[in-house]
Amino acid sequence: MGSEMCIRDSMSSLPGITRQDEEKRLQHTLEIAQRKVDANRQSVQALAEELHAMQEEFDENDKEAQALWHNADARFKFVNQDLRRAEQARKKPYFGRIDFRDKKLKKDEVCYIGRSVIADNPAEPEVIDWRAPIASVYYDAALGDVSYSVKGEGKYDITLSRKRTYEIENDELKDFYDSDVVANDELLTKYLARNKKAVLGEIIATIQQEQNEVIRKKPQHNMIVQGAAGSGKTTVAMHRISYILYNYEQEFAPEDFYIVGSNQVLLNYITGVLPELNVYGVSQMTMEQLFVRLLYEDWDKSWQIKPVVKGVTPAVKGTLVWFKELENFCLRYEYRAIPREDVVIEKTGKVLLDRATIARLLKETKDLSRADKISRLTDYLMARLENELSGKYYSYTQPEKQKLKHYYETYFGKREWKGYVDLLSSYGTLRITPLAVDLFRICFAKGQCREFPKAAVTAAGDLRCTVRENPSLVEITAGYAQIRVDKKTGALTFLNTQGKILLTERSREPRQLGEKKNWSFFEWKKDEALIAGGIGAPKPLKIGNSAAYFSYGRADDRYPGLASSKGYEMIFPAGSRVLCCNIAMYGTYISMEETDIIDYYLRAK
Repeated sequence: MGSEMCIRDSMSSLPGITRQDEEKRLQHTLEIAQRKVDANRQSVQALAEELHAMQEEFDENDKEAQALWHNADARFKFVNQDLRRAEQARKKPYFGRIDFRDKKLKKDEVCYIGRSVIADNPAEPEVIDWRAPIASVYYDAALGDVSYSVKGEGKYDITLSRKRTYEIENDELKDFYDSDVVANDELLTKYLARNKKAVLGEIIATIQQEQNEVIRKKPQHNMIVQGAAGSGKTTVAMHRISYILYNYEQEFAPEDFYIVGSNQVLLNYITGVLPELNVYGVSQMTMEQLFVRLLYEDWDKSWQIKPVVKGVTPAVKGTLVWFKELENFCLRYEYRAIPREDVVIEKTGKVLLDRATIARLLKETKDLSRADKISRLTDYLMARLENELSGKYYSYTQPEKQKLKHYYETYFGKREWKGYVDLLSSYGTLRITPLAVDLFRICFAKGQCREFPKAAVTAAGDLRCTVRENPSLVEITAGYAQIRVDKKTGALTFLNTQGKILLTERSREPRQLGEKKNWSFFEWKKDEALIAGGIGAPKPLKIGNSAAYFSYGRADDRYPGLASSKGYEMIFPAGSRVLCCNIAMYGTYISMEETDIIDYYLRAK
């Protein structure tokens, strides 16, 4: 039946409708769910033993062994997630049922609907996933002739004869209700009377028609959902993510989603809920972090926040008026930022780019970001300039050409920067790469920098950064973290934007590169508490009295790191062999072995 096959009268006897029938059906489904849980637990145990055996014999220099480890580790994670889904299904196997007749096949069918599929035979599931196309009629269709759509297959016409909602607790059928509305009000009232933690676990069973419409909307369109505080906007948004990942897995991955919340408490709540919806790997940030990214570099100081004029009603956040005002502000800001008059070479009076062409290019790129518009206009302008400079009607000296190129490269605005800062010395190249509002990548290599091993964190897209330089230092700021590099010694200082120093390199020879071994020297303070994490449980490292490996090169899903009470973390790529030395007579340093580069990450906590 589309992407899901329900129980058909031609394949097996259809489930009955009496309480005795339903209780018998529940026990049958629980038995199937329990077999799935048991099978997954056995698989998890077997893979855990396999990983343990591989760990005992692991050779970090054996590439084949590393590949086998990564494959086994990936299977272990997948089966673990599958076990969690099976345990959820076992706890509460389903919440709804629909009975209907397929008009085309002229067959009666029954679908039980739950959090996830329960089946001995995948072709004949006992329970279908709530995100499946056929399940939509449970939420938003009244009894009678209805239809639903399946991506890539089209529309299916059915006659819906029953919608039943179940209340199941502790493997016992408490109650059930037949209804021709979306979700039974009596059941919904029961759920809402419970504590809020319990409500979310049952929300799938009580989704209303308007919520279901939002959840199942095609993902290729923007959407604004308004509602009062506590009306379920966040919960519906999380269910929508789950729905999209289930039905559009070829087009979207978890890392394609970014949740922006008002505060960290809300984001922690979301982080805890998404796994309950079989969603893993979604990124998140607070509104503050988003604003820092959007406004830090491009904020025009001429724009000011002004008090509301007395007698004038301000636009309220969330209203259509507020949205239109915000949209108009963005349009006005962009209009002022991008020159729209004819671009003329002063020496010759030649029009390189007329206002009509600028208007046309901006219209063609209206859906792009301001940075992309500037880049497109600049490319067009520089092509025109190149033609002019190489033409035969006017001749330009080399200094004139350089001056014109330099001027017109930033005529419409500065382009997006290359994403990193390289600082060259006779010892090598120090590359500093801002990755997020609180995160930098630090690399040091002999000669020119090259591509480095897999990063611990994915780059954060259109991150706004500033780079300032004077005769003595280079200052790189991204969000609320900052790095200063002393041009004389090459030593870096890691700070937050309030000027608090988090970490400092030793001023004399801050970094050394050897043969398959290197050192980064730091000025740790005696009152600083360090916690190392890598293979095994995190453990404290005493300042001035310890030297220990906290990562032995065994690649797993935990990147080895060092957390400090001063408010920062150091993170190293997986597979790194890392020694932390805090013995004063040898120097306080981090050593990365079996590599000819220094490569780590600094995060402001």
